[in-house]
Amino acid sequence: MRLDEISEDSVISIAVIRGNTSVNLQTNPAFATEDGIMVHPFTHDDTIINFNVPDLRIEMIVAREDEVPYFWKTVTISKETFQGEVYHCIRSKMEGVRLNRRNSFRVFIGETGTVVKIPGEKSFQVLIKDISAGGFAFSVRDDEEHEYKRGDQVHIFFEDREARFNLDVTGRVVRVVDDGKRTTYGCSFTRNYPQVDRYCAQKQLKKRQQKTMAPRK
Repeated sequence: MRLDEISEDSVISIAVIRGNTSVNLQTNPAFATEDGIMVHPFTHDDTIINFNVPDLRIEMIVAREDEVPYFWKTVTISKETFQGEVYHCIRSKMEGVRLNRRNSFRVFIGETGTVVKIPGEKSFQVLIKDISAGGFAFSVRDDEEHEYKRGDQVHIFFEDREARFNLDVTGRVVRVVDDGKRTTYGCSFTRNYPQVDRYCAQKQLKKRQQKTMAPRK
């Protein structure tokens, strides 16, 4: 998708990254230009944000209701005025990549995380199996303490240090599978998490790059 193809009923989510810190912001499109798209200003505490900062990296996801979102690895944002109104103008040298939400591209995790049942305060260490744009799965050994069933709401925490990504999301159990040794709980998100879309997209792009760079036999 090109920037000028973004419709006015879309939601624009950006991740502003500098060093080890990042901030997520949202806005809506205003109108397209010849080389980008004007959006209603990103603000913090009613102040328009200045993106003219050294070593700043900005990623973007554009989504419409019931449609697959698109991901831009790098965009630039500047504050501009048009007909007396202030906007942010988003530009990029690349087109947006369509995220595989409906096919639920899954990122394998295979690491320990923490789960808390809602409502409740007791946390459990579990194996976070995978995550996708639509949900996640975790598992526990059958001899470990666990108390989840279909319909339960759970909060999970996981840190991917290599990707500098903290997973802190809420989902609802929709699938329970017991193979005799472990029980796996498949969960769907109870809300939209743009940062998860971005994380899955980064993993998907990295996997494609690794395949491209792999030596041919």
